[in-house]
Amino acid sequence: MLFDFSKFKKIDKHSLKKVLVIHLGAIGDIIITTPLVSALKKELNCDVSYLLNKGKEVVFENNPNVD
Repeated sequence: MLFDFSKFKKIDKHSLKKVLVIHLGAIGDIIITTPLVSALKKELNCDVSYLLNKGKEVVFENNPNVD
């Protein structure tokens, strides 16, 4: 078992105001996660920020879903 799910707390999605997605992988992997941003904004109605390696921020430069 990789995770012991009994230790996770249920989070009220209406109480979330900001989400930070940390992605330090390759640029292709980052591009694959772009649908995640719009899904998070739609489902949680929150600000979404990304933490990326330098030089890879260009992927989200004109994405209106990333704050």
